[in-house]
Amino acid sequence: MTSAFLLLQLMIGKFDYVEMNFSDIPEAVKSGKVDAGLVIHETQLSYEQEGNVKILDVGEWWDKTTNGLPVPLGINVMKTSLGMETIVKFDKYLQSSIEFGLENFKDAIDYAMQYSRGKPQDLIEKFVKMYVNQVTVNMGDPGEESIRRLFEMAKERKLVPDFELSIATK
Repeated sequence: MTSAFLLLQLMIGKFDYVEMNFSDIPEAVKSGKVDAGLVIHETQLSYEQEGNVKILDVGEWWDKTTNGLPVPLGINVMKTSLGMETIVKFDKYLQSSIEFGLENFKDAIDYAMQYSRGKPQDLIEKFVKMYVNQVTVNMGDPGEESIRRLFEMAKERKLVPDFELSIATK
């Protein structure tokens, strides 16, 4: 249950699917093992070089549906029972870590390349810049609205259980 999978269900409704490791999806589609696949991570930039074609784009759909709200991917969550003080403390540590990575971008990319699954460095840099930026540091009001909209839509369509959404105070 990735946020990308939830967005796809919001876009096209529930569907039969085969669960697999995200890195196996491009080959499964290319070989005909599955009819289509949801690509995430850097494969959203390399799917064509891997012999596949795009038929839908959940990011474009989200942008049009929400009038430009940021795509709510990779959301960090914590149990509210940990207490707001712990949650805010963790959030500050995570924010500092992201800022450190941005300030030391070359070193961060060099480190990330060990997880690149053979992709070229320029592609990895482009991918990282898509998802590690100032919105990652602080999503602001548009980001919060995006998260609220995602879960409102998902609850309406019964894709997630009913729950009370709580976003840590700033």
